Amino acid sequence: MDVAGSDVARSINVTQPNLPIRDASHVASVSPRAISISPVLKAGMPNSGLAKSIKPKATRIECQPCYRAMRETADKLLKSKAPIFHVDLGNDYHLLQYAFDSGLSPKHQQESNCSACHRFMKDFGDLAMIDKFGNLRPLFWNSDLQNDFYRKPVQAVENVFQGKKVRTAFRVTEKTINAGTFEAGGFHHMSFKFPAERLHATEPKGFASATAVELAEMLDRVLKDNRASTIHKAADLLLEDRLPYADKHKGAIRWLRGLVEKGQLTKVSGETNRHNLLHLAAADSFLGCIHQLRSGTLSTLLRQIEIELPFPTIRGSWMNLADPTAYMRPTAAPSSGNVAAAERLFSDLGLSKYDLTRQYLLMKDVPEEVLMWSSSTTDPKRREGIFSDLTPKTKPLPHDDAFIPPTSLTFASFINRIIPTAKAIEYHVPAHPPLHFVITGFPGTNPLMQWHTPTNLASSYTYHNPLAAETHNLKRGWTNVTAIMPSPSLWEGVPSTTTLPLSEELTEGLDGDSAKAYQHAHHGWRYIVCLQGIEDTSNTSCLFPTYLRRELHGVRSTIEAYSAANGIERVKGGGEMVGGITVRKDGGEMHHLFRVRDERGKVGRYKVTLFQ
Repeated sequence: MDVAGSDVARSINVTQPNLPIRDASHVASVSPRAISISPVLKAGMPNSGLAKSIKPKATRIECQPCYRAMRETADKLLKSKAPIFHVDLGNDYHLLQYAFDSGLSPKHQQESNCSACHRFMKDFGDLAMIDKFGNLRPLFWNSDLQNDFYRKPVQAVENVFQGKKVRTAFRVTEKTINAGTFEAGGFHHMSFKFPAERLHATEPKGFASATAVELAEMLDRVLKDNRASTIHKAADLLLEDRLPYADKHKGAIRWLRGLVEKGQLTKVSGETNRHNLLHLAAADSFLGCIHQLRSGTLSTLLRQIEIELPFPTIRGSWMNLADPTAYMRPTAAPSSGNVAAAERLFSDLGLSKYDLTRQYLLMKDVPEEVLMWSSSTTDPKRREGIFSDLTPKTKPLPHDDAFIPPTSLTFASFINRIIPTAKAIEYHVPAHPPLHFVITGFPGTNPLMQWHTPTNLASSYTYHNPLAAETHNLKRGWTNVTAIMPSPSLWEGVPSTTTLPLSEELTEGLDGDSAKAYQHAHHGWRYIVCLQGIEDTSNTSCLFPTYLRRELHGVRSTIEAYSAANGIERVKGGGEMVGGITVRKDGGEMHHLFRVRDERGKVGRYKVTLFQ
């Protein structure tokens, strides 16, 4: 019997392999899975041989090998940690689907027509990474990994990426970490779960950082405005500490110099490949890097070198712009709009007024692991007990032979050679010592600074114009040293940050190529020589914008105004305040005079003249 020409056939719903497949809404009304027999036919022929003769044949193609190959392709590419981009397909969101379908025979096109897979192609199918030549590497499409059935359609999708430009960077968020729908309607679909380490925190509404497109445009201007020789001269001045206050700017100039030395943007052929490489470099830069190069203090330095101003003029301008008392500091009261924005931001971030409150850090509360040396009076073992807050009287070291000049050495040598056997240390305080004081948040409050953690809420401040020693309860001359420690921004890196001399890899910061680079290196390398009896009373909270978490930079003028109106609280019960002289890596030549008694009772004088 010819089923196709009978009345029976009219009661059978048969899949039509040549239906148009562009309209997903139409497809949803058609079953692509198999044929089905109507209830009328089943009831009329319960034992009919005809029913057996038209038993439907399963025609569904096996999709799992294709999906596995797509996931394998993405997993391999994502090992590089390089940025991901959406590709500019000219707003034709169906282009990839058309290409995929073109590689399938008409009878299989209907089966591949799945709304869940269509959404995946639309939202994630255009993702790609960029190689060192500016060519695109599709994130999911690699025909070499596909089986014979899917090789042709995947190859067609790959071809779409050839000669294309990227349009914007793709960030993995809580909403996109699970791309596509893994299972729906009893079937598996195109899907992928991005690695957790790729996850970006959601930025507060209204405070999003610059896009890769904006950064690429700025970077393009920087490269066009400055010759390679200009960039190398600026790098030499900063990386060799020939200009003061260089630490915060070393990362950006080192990054730019490395980009120029690689030569990819100058050697690449074709406008499309250069466009892609610019976006790759911009997306791969660390936060704030390109802004520094385009519109910050570093931008002024590059411009002045480019027009060949004399070095004294360049140095004078740099001193004014890079001065830490002015760098990133608001120059006017916050606007009402900024205050309102700060209120919304703090609410979104779960921050309160109490999180802004600062108190002086006491020696007994300094983590034991960050101490490079401590005297017997500040020994961590003495921190418990009824009278642990009391500082016992100490005898001054016996006078050494003043006619014998002190031994000159570097700070690194002082730490490695002298400190291990030191039983007592004194520091010669000048009339107006440049002091640093350490403050902290209250237990349980939220981190504010870039290096803050739940257990390290400390930061430090100093006076731009040092006050008389007596103002801080110190006397000129020899004063007992209670401890030596790194500044709070270095605590997270202990023991690497307390092992001197510091390695070049460690001090590169996040812009460096080494996995050993310390992420907070741009805040400087300072070590505090804590002095006994030191005191201070600040009428501001010392919440400096340059240290704040990046989410807070947009409202820094409001935070600075709050800081200026609220002082630092004293800890109830008292105790030894943490503060003293700082030894800086970028300090150049220095003159720190120490007197040390070793474990044999021998007293020696040492003059620290360089860091390392």
